[in-house]
Amino acid sequence: MTASAIDLPSTDEPRRAHRLRITRLAAAWGLAVVVAWAVATFVGRHPTAGGDGRGAVRRSPVQVLASWDGTIYESIAADGYRVSGDDRRLLVFFPLFPLASRLVGGRQHAALAGIILSQLSLLAAMLLLSALAGRDPHRKLTGDPALWMLCAPMGLFFHTMYSESLFILLTIGAALAFRESRFAITAILACLAGLTRPTAVTFCVPFALAAVAAWRRGDRWLPPLLCAAAPLVGIVTYVVAVGWMLGDPLAYTSLRSTFWHYRLTVPFATTARDALDVAYSLRHMTAVPVWLIARLWTVGIAVVVLAWGWRRVEPHWIAYVVASLIFIHASDPAGSTARYEVVLFPLFILFALSPLTRPKIAPAVLILSFTAQMFLLARFGQWVWVG
Repeated sequence: MTASAIDLPSTDEPRRAHRLRITRLAAAWGLAVVVAWAVATFVGRHPTAGGDGRGAVRRSPVQVLASWDGTIYESIAADGYRVSGDDRRLLVFFPLFPLASRLVGGRQHAALAGIILSQLSLLAAMLLLSALAGRDPHRKLTGDPALWMLCAPMGLFFHTMYSESLFILLTIGAALAFRESRFAITAILACLAGLTRPTAVTFCVPFALAAVAAWRRGDRWLPPLLCAAAPLVGIVTYVVAVGWMLGDPLAYTSLRSTFWHYRLTVPFATTARDALDVAYSLRHMTAVPVWLIARLWTVGIAVVVLAWGWRRVEPHWIAYVVASLIFIHASDPAGSTARYEVVLFPLFILFALSPLTRPKIAPAVLILSFTAQMFLLARFGQWVWVG
């Protein structure tokens, strides 16, 4: 054996490092899933009255993880949509996630299938996010963004009968495909994201900006422009379908305002109101609701991370986060803003670039964050709190 053979690194080293990274992420995901099911089992066996009292009876772990909107997704997956009576209100929930749950689990096991689908989508999203962040040669990560996504306090919705996991998987997959110039795959995934939830409307922003940049450089601008149209195609397709079923082209917006009382407002007006409510509670020495703390915490962290690291991530992905925050916080009531923010994957890349990922700090922060996630999951399963 020559000296050069000893000095040269083995070509298998990158592959071993890649397999080791996947193994570590899979192990972390597996541990988180086990803990989530354990929390759901404990909550189901130790009922506590909360909200409207629905948490005061013994329930299975599946029922715990399918609380709140999970019951709606389960109903849609099992019985489909209805176009008459008060059940029309369920048409505001987009169809891809309940449809996938029905296809996997059938009518009888739709909830279990939806939960497993969410948890598997979380694993796939973690692996894709790690790959997406690691393929930029100009970015030096000190931590893995997938771990920050897994341990985020609002990450509890990645384990439940909710569409968050599926949505973030589709958007990360589209981003990775777009970076590799696989525009057809990007458009398909972006369109499916549009069929998953209406907040995908802001997912057109990064591709539109990329199209403008390509046009200025004299490169091909039509493929990224078509990718920008894809999430809108998904959204419009479902909204038009709802209008056709109910005989009213504005049926979707009417259902949101009539049954769910949503209306547009000045962006962040509800956030300012939340801050005043917290200040009032502190001034009068009264308890601050958990949901209010969580809502202010998530948007506050998002703004701080953006302000700190906006130059460290591609501008079009920063624009996606900013546009999403504006859109999310332009709705009143603001009950779902915390879980809508958790699907903004560029924030986790910024976390992985931040000082929080230093070896002496990161483990403690991740443990505290995951502990908060499981606490909120327990409150969620007790019908006490929802993001």
